[in-house]
Amino acid sequence: MMTGSRAIARAFWNRGYIEVEECEGNRASFYNFLFQDSQGNKLFVTTSGKESVEQNEFATITFTQVISEYNPSDRP
Repeated sequence: MMTGSRAIARAFWNRGYIEVEECEGNRASFYNFLFQDSQGNKLFVTTSGKESVEQNEFATITFTQVISEYNPSDRP
């Protein structure tokens, strides 16, 4: 049985959130996600807090960063 951050990451993967990169699994519950589109653009998102619909608790986005593969010289 997995425990700690690996178990939390596996729970996200099992729900279809394959973008999860890292979970701290501590009281602050930081989660890092990395989304990428077909053109190589990336969106990095960090959330904190736990999710519990039953207890009306939801994670908060604490950081975002967009990494674009766009190159102006590629314009037609």
